[in-house]
Amino acid sequence: MAVEMDFVVDLVNHLRAELVAAGFTDAADRAKVDDDEIGIRYFNVRVRNIDACPRVVKFSKVYASTVPVGQEQAIDELLAKVKRGDDLRPHQSRKLVNKKLLANDGMLNDWGIHHLHPDPAGGKDVLMCHVTAEALYAIGFWPHNKWTFKPIWDALIDSWPAEFAKYVMPGVVPLNLTDDERANLRAKNVSVFLDGPDGKVYRSMGGGLSTAGTNFSATTEYDKLSYLVQNIEEQVRQQTVKLGIKDHARFTLLFEDAEPVAIFDEINKRRIPLVES
Repeated sequence: MAVEMDFVVDLVNHLRAELVAAGFTDAADRAKVDDDEIGIRYFNVRVRNIDACPRVVKFSKVYASTVPVGQEQAIDELLAKVKRGDDLRPHQSRKLVNKKLLANDGMLNDWGIHHLHPDPAGGKDVLMCHVTAEALYAIGFWPHNKWTFKPIWDALIDSWPAEFAKYVMPGVVPLNLTDDERANLRAKNVSVFLDGPDGKVYRSMGGGLSTAGTNFSATTEYDKLSYLVQNIEEQVRQQTVKLGIKDHARFTLLFEDAEPVAIFDEINKRRIPLVES
């Protein structure tokens, strides 16, 4: 019996094709992004992207004092999009807008804070915000290069201490890093605990930085998916033995987004759902 299948290869090829179709052309170049990295890059993009869905907007204690003069209309329009659930990608990081697959967002990975441009064309001041599936926590506006400016983090915690209490690390001593020290560590892809304005220490709210600078949760998500795919392949191999398949067989794993949904029998040209409807 000759059974041909390699579902991990199918997964890698699918994620690569998904990225290319979404405009991340670097994904097509294996010299830039090899098979071991493509899955992590796929999930890193998903972490960076803000899904389109209606959200409540919550304002920090310092928000009103940071609104840049002359941008009020653009800001109102941006917040209206947030509430309606419009696609916010045109307002996100220029690296994401310009489909830079190999770029990372250190502030997001470390602090869990996105930045949004009120004007899609860009601008000096950006809205620093924490985003969940239900809400956008509008912290305030700061210049585009303030990625380790501690008052941004302090304003988030000081405005919503109860919402972020789950990140507190009891018994951990504050590091009291300067902005420059944190920037140097972040440039080396080192995650460190965060000192809050309340004297407490918080673990990374953004998932943490991997040694490659990607979001650590991206590695975790890809590892979980890869393990699932390998498990599916093992089950299929076991079933071919139980069924006594002696003819040549070739199977491919099919996906929707990053979800394995069916097996395609290449010889008999039939689709076999993983879950019977």
